[in-house]
Amino acid sequence: MKYIIVITFLLSSLFSQYEIEDRWHLVGYEDNVMYEFEDNYRYSIYSEDGTFGSIEDAGGTPNPYTVVDDIITIDLFFGNIVNYQMNYRCDGQVVEFIENGIIHSTLFREGYNYINNDCQEYGDINGDGTINVLDAVLIIDIILADEFNELADINGDNYINVLDVVQLINIIFNNESIQTRLINHKLNNSTIKLIEKWLDQKGNN
Repeated sequence: MKYIIVITFLLSSLFSQYEIEDRWHLVGYEDNVMYEFEDNYRYSIYSEDGTFGSIEDAGGTPNPYTVVDDIITIDLFFGNIVNYQMNYRCDGQVVEFIENGIIHSTLFREGYNYINNDCQEYGDINGDGTINVLDAVLIIDIILADEFNELADINGDNYINVLDVVQLINIIFNNESIQTRLINHKLNNSTIKLIEKWLDQKGNN
């Protein structure tokens, strides 16, 4: 009986790591925006100095939300209802909201050290702590070798292709982190075609 209780406790702790109910910082606006998900409502709490109050200090009307499997649906009111696939990372301390295969936003739990941690970052293929042109070259090598590396799957669609290369290049040029709201939804089609053509030529050599 004692072992059953211990196992139940461990399983409960594991699954709670991957639940949205908690207080979350919005990456890119860590000191200004916090979302608290509680009892199927998302509360928006704002700050000017990184000090956040409780639900009572939330601004505006809380947004109703539901979760089915890994999909969260949030009612933003006035007919605006959004659906995101939730991709938990770093033992559930970080969650990416994905829309149409693109990272829309990233949240991390209150109290989690988002900057200094052992969790590897998407795009940092060689693991040197910096996202740069070396990582772009490695992604191209992965594509040409028809291999898979989770860190190279920038948009989280389980495929490594030209879209991941373009998004990584955008990150490098904009000097942004993959965990910020880094993805421009209007990818430059001419850039994609250029890279596809270059990959074809490299693959035929």
